[in-house]
This record gives sequence, C-alpha cells and structure tokens, in this order.
Amino acid sequence: MLITPPKKLVNKYVSSHELERYFGNSSVEALVVALRQGRLEGFFEFDITLDPGYIEWSEAKHKAQFPVDFLGTDLGYARAPRYKFEGLSSKINNGESFSESEVQNVIGELPHDIAEKYLRFRLRNIDYDELRRVVRPLLRHNKTDDSHDKVEYNGLIVQGTLVSYLGKTISMPPKHREVIRFFVKNSDRLIFKDEFIEERDIIDATKLTRPYETLSKLIPAVHKDLRPIIGECIYSVPGEGWRLKIE
Repeated sequence: MLITPPKKLVNKYVSSHELERYFGNSSVEALVVALRQGRLEGFFEFDITLDPGYIEWSEAKHKAQFPVDFLGTDLGYARAPRYKFEGLSSKINNGESFSESEVQNVIGELPHDIAEKYLRFRLRNIDYDELRRVVRPLLRHNKTDDSHDKVEYNGLIVQGTLVSYLGKTISMPPKHREVIRFFVKNSDRLIFKDEFIEERDIIDATKLTRPYETLSKLIPAVHKDLRPIIGECIYSVPGEGWRLKIE
C-alpha cells in the first residue's frame, strides 16, 4: 500500500481505478494480491463482487450473438447460458461478496478490460492506527534529499522552502507550503478532507480536538496566499474536499 485510503472509499464498493493511487496496482490481479497482503497483515478486510451492470452488458451481448428471428424462432438464445457466472447472479445483484474460489474463477475467466470495468472492491474494518504506523514512515520524505525538493504543476513550483509561480516567489508560512506541496502532487483532482487529515505535516489530528474545523480555515488561508499571484485556483466541493486547478 502506498497511501492510506480516505474514509470516503471505505465500506462501499468502488472500482479498481479508484483504488489505484492508494495501492499502486497496475492491474486487477495486482490489486487483489495487494488486498490479500493487507488483510494478512491485519490492516483491513475486503470484499469483491461484480457490478450489476456486468449482467446487463452480458445479456445484451448474448442476445446479439443468439438472436430470435422475425417469426419468433429461437436461433440459439435459450440453448446457451446468457452470461458467465449465472450462478452468482444473486450475489451480484445484492452486492454480496464472492468467496475466494469465486474470485479466482471470475478473474481467471473475465477478459482483462471487462474485469477492470465491472469488478468492484470494498474495504472495511480498516485499522487506521496500524496503517499510519506502517505506511506513513514509507511516505515521509527526507528533507535533505534533493528528490523531495521540487514538485511542479502548470508553473507553480514548490522547492525546499520556496514557493513560486512563473518565476515569482510567493511568501507563505511553512504549514501553508506543505498544503501547496500536497495540492501540487495531487493536482487536477478532488482531494478529500480525510486525505488532508492523514497528512500530519498539514494537520496533526492527534493534537487537535477539531481537526476538520482547523482544515476548513487552513485551505482558504492558503488560497488567500495564492490568489494575488495566480488568481482563483483552489475550488471547494462542499462536504467533500478541494481541488487545485490552474488553467
């Protein structure tokens, strides 16, 4: 695991693409391996199923392959299974988890692109304390390491203790700089509130009684630092999080 998944993605079925940045998975198979390892180490439990859209897609494809002619004669539709894994239809429609053997069968039988499109994964019972203990040290940067120095997005650069835009230095407190660094690393996407809370360089939730309230004041303050130089660039999605977007 590369990054602790935000709570927004827990206890709900999501696609492999939604988990990719947290597990670094290059394929469905790689994700399943990572999930099994996480479960083995006691980080979380997980479920796997197929989206009901798979059944609709399969049945439509099957009807095209085995049509009924204009006289109503069955040309083979009734003689072949409508889709693979018909025995799992109840689980698929009810969002129930597959067994280990069913997961193996589904992944082995489905074409790669179909598996990527319709397989769904649900994380649950996450031990966030243990994940923070293990994952955070892997993520924490060495401040003296040049590889940490420079991140850039559309002219906005964070390098060491300096922040600049198109060559013009932007003064800001160290905490604000870490917020910008996190935004730049996750540019052009919505960053959930929980993701900021997970970043102890930004919000040390262990020392705050109201971390989300602190965060809701911190982000506008950072935007205030940037606005005179860049203009509007941090956009809020109420109840969800924020996005950095520089045109």
